[in-house]
Parts: sequence; C-alpha cells; structure tokens
Amino acid sequence: MASTNLTLDEAKAYLKEERGGVNLYDHLSEVLLKLLVERPIDATTMFEHLSCSVRQERFNRGEPPNNGEITAEADAKSAQEAWSKSAIGLLKIQTEDGEIAQDTPSGVSDLLDEANMFEWAGIGFSKAETFRLSLALQKLASLNGTTKLRFWGKLLGTTADFYVAEGELPEPYEPEDAAAEEGANGLNKNTYWVLKDDGRGLLL
Repeated sequence: MASTNLTLDEAKAYLKEERGGVNLYDHLSEVLLKLLVERPIDATTMFEHLSCSVRQERFNRGEPPNNGEITAEADAKSAQEAWSKSAIGLLKIQTEDGEIAQDTPSGVSDLLDEANMFEWAGIGFSKAETFRLSLALQKLASLNGTTKLRFWGKLLGTTADFYVAEGELPEPYEPEDAAAEEGANGLNKNTYWVLKDDGRGLLL
C-alpha cells in the first residue's frame, strides 16, 4: 500500500510534474475555476465533462512554443527568405555589364510550353520548378549571348541536384588544348552548362 505521509509541498510538486508540456495541478486548477464560474447543478457528474472541455480549449488555443520550436521556426523562416531572394534574383535578368535586361533573350527554348507536353506524357517537374528553371535559362542566355539554348536534363546528386543546359556560344569556344578536342564542327559544337537553383552556370 502506498504511503500517504506526504506533505503539502510534496503533493503539490507531484501534481506539477509536466507530461507533454501540461501538468495535473494547472489542469485541475482550470477545471475547478470553471466549476466555480459556471456552477453546474450536478458538479460531480459534470466534472469529467468540464475536464474534457478544458483539455479541448487548451488544444485549440495552443500552448506557447518552447525554445527549440522557436529556433526551428526561425531557421525555417530564414531558409524561406533566402529561397525567395534567389527566386526574385532570377526575375531581374542582367547583362554582362550588370544592367537589367529589358527584353527576354532570343534563342532560348520555351521551356514552359515544352513542360506542358511533358505533363501530358506524365513526366516533368512541378510548375514552380519549371518556371524557375525557365528564368535561369533566360538569365544564362543574357549573360553570355548563348543561342539555341535549351534544357538538356537533370542530374540527381546525393547532396544536391543539378540542371544541364545545352546551347551554342556566339563565338566558337576555344579549348586550352586544341589538339584534345574536335572543334566547333564535331561533337563539341554545343556548349553545356551545369546550373544550380540560382541560375549560376559552370562551363563543361
């Protein structure tokens, strides 16, 4: 048989032990306060109902987030803001001189139209991803004057995914070791770039 030789402080400390962010002491206090305010005719019968009502009210209004939740929310907000800034940057297509381009670069394939055909076939990316990729291709074309630029494919990596673009430079690309490549008339006629989400490219 459990000992009943508990002091008031010990009993209060036990009732204040938290389980899932809630303790029995605060819960009983809220239920008793509700009983005193509402004064039901049969308080004994209504006690369980009022207890459930208090729990439901606490769930609806939500408990204050702890420090861990606040930190996680702040990190998520920071990541979202960084993503938004990257997306907005794609809308401001710049030329090589750093000026904002007024017209959409010519010679870039209409990826949005192609995406609709892919969608009919049951393949492709989400609309948001396709739109951002289309802007990235336009930005790339405006930076180096690439013609016949099109989306070639997507590479799935372990830490990040990359998009491959194919196009032709306005002037033939001259490799450092000319003997190692065929030149602009063979397999190396096209130039390829690997794009990240922010539209920055690497010449392959």
